[in-house]
Amino acid sequence: MDKDGMRHLLKEHNEQGWEAIWRLSDKPPWDNGDVQPLLKHYLEKGALHLPEPNRNVKVLVPGCGKGYDAIYFAKMGYSTTGMDISPEGVRLATELAEGVEGVQFKCADFFVEEEEYDVVYDYTFFCALPLERRGEYADKMKRTVKQGGVLITLVFPIKEELVDGVEQGPPFGYTPELYKDILGDGFECVLDEYPPITTENRDKKRMNVFLRKEIK
Repeated sequence: MDKDGMRHLLKEHNEQGWEAIWRLSDKPPWDNGDVQPLLKHYLEKGALHLPEPNRNVKVLVPGCGKGYDAIYFAKMGYSTTGMDISPEGVRLATELAEGVEGVQFKCADFFVEEEEYDVVYDYTFFCALPLERRGEYADKMKRTVKQGGVLITLVFPIKEELVDGVEQGPPFGYTPELYKDILGDGFECVLDEYPPITTENRDKKRMNVFLRKEIK
């Protein structure tokens, strides 16, 4: 399935389109078959301002798909939840994670879940949302990331210009500056870095890390 086919399903079925996509293909356009190289690089370097790995540190990966990144967090020693709105995506992730300790997968809507996490990792979740939900996303992140916790965002795809005056997606493009503006008060950016290693679409990615400010 190509990106145009994916967008057609989402336009026709809204959020249920994600389930249709996963049922049509277990390797949709955004699935690269492994953990994101940039996430792996930063985790191994200890450069993401994270607590030391232990099972008391709760990590959330919303829009996890087949769960490669969630599985990797668990293998690093964190207690990790991969969340996706597609039952088929969650089934595939659970199957892939068989035998891996410290990871679970939930079929749930990020916007209605109430649990708090020490760390949230977003890659291709924000960019998949309809543009009108971006403000809602920021409000929900403030409730989801614990005070003093960490929000990791691998910004992708970086794009400032519209196509024929219209934003075409998903993925919907944005910039690190726009993302910071949308998050607003409540988060402090402590890392904003161009990828230091060679990776696919390197010029369209930026690693951002935000600390959730503590309310006094």
